[in-house]
Amino acid sequence: MRALAMFIALSVSACGSSNEFAYSGTIEAESAAVGSTIGGRVVAVEVAAGQQVRARETLVTLDDSAQRAALAQARAQLEQAQAALSSLAGGASQAQQQQAAAQTQTAAAGYQKATALSENQIETDRQSVRQGQANAQKARAAAVQAIADNARVQVLYAQGAIPAQQRDAAVSAAKQAVAALAAARAQLATARSNLAATVRDTAAADIAAASGAYQAAVASQRAVDVNAPSQVQQARANADAARAAVAAALTRLREMTIRAPAGGIVQDLDLHAGDLVAPNASVATIQEFRDPFIRIYVAQTDLSQVKIGGSVRVRSDAFANRTFEGAIEQIDTAAQFTPQNVETRDDRAAVNFGVKIRVHDPDRVLRAGTTGEVALR
Repeated sequence: MRALAMFIALSVSACGSSNEFAYSGTIEAESAAVGSTIGGRVVAVEVAAGQQVRARETLVTLDDSAQRAALAQARAQLEQAQAALSSLAGGASQAQQQQAAAQTQTAAAGYQKATALSENQIETDRQSVRQGQANAQKARAAAVQAIADNARVQVLYAQGAIPAQQRDAAVSAAKQAVAALAAARAQLATARSNLAATVRDTAAADIAAASGAYQAAVASQRAVDVNAPSQVQQARANADAARAAVAAALTRLREMTIRAPAGGIVQDLDLHAGDLVAPNASVATIQEFRDPFIRIYVAQTDLSQVKIGGSVRVRSDAFANRTFEGAIEQIDTAAQFTPQNVETRDDRAAVNFGVKIRVHDPDRVLRAGTTGEVALR
């Protein structure tokens, strides 16, 4: 058709015809091929070929059960991500920090208590040692006195100055004093042993345990303080990703309903319920309710007569007595037809440029495929 149109344009231009409708072409309509980027099984076909449709009107419905399930899953994951983010940003992270700080304070108090208790226990054991030393000294003095008294009584008894009963009492008192001294010394030894054990073992172990607990609490608090902001940031990123997944699932679900992109007439639709539609495959063509266009080929010698936005007149062979207004919409930047050897004036005249003209057709009477003629103003 392009070759024929160029031939007609060349013939008219070359012969110098006075016919003002010097260029011919074919009326073409704007159309859009529609389909689904996802594809699937056809559930319903809502229109038929040749039917007029409005913009966004449903043409074909595909089975959307799998996409609805995917959307439900994406929404559930979004709810979980938002809940986690709200928990951290709304107080869980702060609560963790507060809890870690409280544990540190408790451990510090335990360490101080262990230190104080150990010091108290040591002081108590030292007091026991001091008391034992006093008791031992007192018992030693009593034993020395009892032994001296017994020796004097023995002399008096030998001289017949005192009865045997008094001698026996002195012997018994001396023995009791010696026994009391031994008991006091034993108690002193026990007190000293307890003090040594407290200083060497019990106090050191308690303080070391309390100190270790305190250091661990401090380290834990530092880790919480460092990790809390990053946890919130990660939770926010997870929520954003989940939100994007929901948007993608919604987009896939919408692809299960094939709609008209604009008002027009349905063409090339041949589907039935149960048919399978491949992804990105065209299922119908919509001839849109827009002004049609005609493409002509202008010789370079006449190129000065055309410019973008310029007005032209169009006459359709289907309506011989009616003229339509048109506007130049596009001019090719490169020649559409050039002979192999451009040497003569006639050859140079055969160089042509494609021109696209939008035809004003408010009544929508022009039909795609019909021929027309164009007069340049």
